[in-house]
Amino acid sequence: MKEYTYKFADGSKSTVEVPDELYDILIEMDKQEKYGNRRETRRHICIVRRL
Repeated sequence: MKEYTYKFADGSKSTVEVPDELYDILIEMDKQEKYGNRRETRRHICIVRRL
């Protein structure tokens, strides 16, 4: 069992114990969300301001 810290949308955090298999899945989902958000924000940068 490993401890996973869940971050809620309102900023609060909660630590729970999860099985090793589930922990690996949760960490992978966190990475996908992080990189997916970064990719989306990169596409929405205004280019007009460079002039």
